[in-house]
Amino acid sequence: MKAKLENQSQTNQINQISQIKAIVLNILSEIGLTPIKIGQLVKQPILEATETLSEDGKWHIARVTTTIIKPKSYVKKVLEG
Repeated sequence: MKAKLENQSQTNQINQISQIKAIVLNILSEIGLTPIKIGQLVKQPILEATETLSEDGKWHIARVTTTIIKPKSYVKKVLEG
């Protein structure tokens, strides 16, 4: 059950990222970037940064998450060598 919930959570995150990418693509095309440049930008990883203080207030915590989306077939070929 827990694995199923984690898969749903991951699927939701991927869907949200896809929606964000679509919005960004629309904005980039309105700015006047060429389709080649937009394609290059879309292939870049998604970076999410958060900064917080520890509960005791002694530490500054900076966390960066990198999200890279690759086709499943590509990952399979890379892992097979």
